[in-house]
Amino acid sequence: MPFFRSVLNICLWIIAIVFVACQNDVSNKVDEQGKPKASKLANNNTQLDDQTSTEIKKHKQTENKPSIPSHVEHQLKQFKALVAQDNKKGLADLFDNYPIKRANLLIQNDAELIANYHDFFTEKIKESIANVAYNQQDVFFRNGHYSILNGGLWFYETGEILRINIKTDLQKEAAKDNVKAIEQSHHDSTRGWSSSILRFETEKYIVHLYYFKEGGYRYFSWSKPKTTAEKPDLSLSDGMAKTQGSMGGMHYIFSNGAYTYKVLEIKLGTEERNGVYLQVYKGDTMILEQKAIRLIE
Repeated sequence: MPFFRSVLNICLWIIAIVFVACQNDVSNKVDEQGKPKASKLANNNTQLDDQTSTEIKKHKQTENKPSIPSHVEHQLKQFKALVAQDNKKGLADLFDNYPIKRANLLIQNDAELIANYHDFFTEKIKESIANVAYNQQDVFFRNGHYSILNGGLWFYETGEILRINIKTDLQKEAAKDNVKAIEQSHHDSTRGWSSSILRFETEKYIVHLYYFKEGGYRYFSWSKPKTTAEKPDLSLSDGMAKTQGSMGGMHYIFSNGAYTYKVLEIKLGTEERNGVYLQVYKGDTMILEQKAIRLIE
């Protein structure tokens, strides 16, 4: 009997130790109100997430955006450097696809581009160029060319500038100053427009497209050898404008009974096809197509 009593005491002693240990473990996991305490590991992880949230966001912003070819990245870095330095001549040397069409004015050569440099490369535009990332979200590729600023600038694959489509508030202000000078040399019936869209000559015609606040797009044409100081041979209103791609190409369409007049501004075709065209249709049949031989300033 003494033996069994000793064994029983030992068992009770072991049970008491286990009970106290369990109570201590539970008290470490709950607060005074019996609610679970946050673990140190969880707290550490939360702190880590707070410290790295910026880096994680940056990673998410750039993931799944393919990089661009290394030679294009190199070209863009050179272009950015020219813009940051306001190297007007260096930028003009990259461009030879004149004229550059802007509101009520044509830029015809390097000297005119340099003179009007700040109308295109404003501080806001320069900042946007500096922030262009080297991935296929900020750099768009099409037909062997690439673009930045959502089509504002297009480049040949060799790095030269193909097209400048940048529009700024400074250009809008300058355009207002050109209106009177242009209207003075034209027939009264063509006046009152708010924006000059296209003015060009083909082999047989002089064609002007204007935008009026009342009447929208209007078309005027003169058969050569008439001049624009004379009354137009044809005047059409309520034209439609359709954008053709992100490179700035446009189609302007006017109806005249059974005839449809189209002015096409093609910018992303072959070198031979790019340009401005006058097309005339009777029904669905094209009866005339002439390419502009000169854009008029």
